[in-house]
Order: sequence, then structure tokens, then C-alpha cells
Amino acid sequence: MYQHHATRLLHLGTLHTRRLRLEPLEEAHAKALFAGLRHDALYEFISDRAPESVEALARRYRQLATRVSPDGRESWLNWALWLERDSCYVGVIQATVYPNYAAHLAYVLFHEAWGKGYAREGSAAIIDYLHDEWGVSDIWAAVDERNRRSIALLEALGFLRITLRRNAEMIRGVPSGEYVYLLSLDPPSSLFLT
Repeated sequence: MYQHHATRLLHLGTLHTRRLRLEPLEEAHAKALFAGLRHDALYEFISDRAPESVEALARRYRQLATRVSPDGRESWLNWALWLERDSCYVGVIQATVYPNYAAHLAYVLFHEAWGKGYAREGSAAIIDYLHDEWGVSDIWAAVDERNRRSIALLEALGFLRITLRRNAEMIRGVPSGEYVYLLSLDPPSSLFLT
């Protein structure tokens, strides 16, 4: 892993938007996020399943909180989304950053928070952060071809559909295709290339 990535992982900070506080994900978030992640509608278009228990979710978050893959090549950046006005969590956003200054973006917004713009607001903050602080120039996302809400979100953020991967995943025993999206940003400054 590049040295500047290691330094940035140590200082992964809280981000703020107009309505949200994006907190670096820690094991302690499991208890607060568990109920919101249990809703069946969240898993209609992804192969993940709802967490079995708070303890299982805490184990997963403990691994993610290391912020680096076992081989040291990927930086795992994850945030819990806290809605300031209502004093509650509304979802999570994750970015995996690779040594080639590309990243993969994913998000899960609690069902009760759908349609209020929180995913767009949080994702826009993460995109800016990845570009400005990590020098990321390309951000990828993959979405089930049936997931109209997520497709609309990515396109509203400026992502372009690159391809369709047929039979990319098995979701509840059914083969599903996924669209691959790309958001190309300005190339990183020379600061990040040293």
C-alpha cells in the first residue's frame, strides 16, 4: 500500500454535509445500525443478506475498521450516515480505494430513509473526499440492472453506464445482470503521485 494511503487511513475523519455527519465505521456502530440493516427490501438487488446478529455485524465491522485488505493493496473506507436533524443513523457508504487511484463506491440506505436524498448527499461528499484527499481519478460502481433507484442515483451523480455484465450474480437463486458505471474525475495532482 502506498505510504500516503497508510497515513490517510490513520486519520480517516468525520465528514459533514448539510444534513449528515459521516462517521468512520467502527465495531461500536454495529448495535446502532443493526435494526436498520434488517429490512428485507435492502437485499432485493444484492447478494448480501441481512446480518444475523449484532455480534456478527460487529465482527464484520471490526474487520472493516482495519481499513486495509489482508494483502495491503486495498484501502477500505466506510462511514455510518448520521442524520443530524433526527439524531439517528440512516445507512452506510463504503469506498474501496486501489493503488491505481481508482475506487469502488457502494451504499446501503435504510428503507425508512429512501427518497429523501441522503444517499446522494452522502455519496457526493465521499466522491469529493476521494478526489481531494486520496487523489482518486476514477470511481466505479456496479448495480443490479433492475435497481431503478440506484441507477437513478448514480446517473444523477454523473456516473456513466459502461457495460452490462450478464449473470453477474446469483440473487436469491436467480441469475442477475449488473450495470457497471464509471465516474471519471480530473486526474490527481502530482501531490498524490509521489
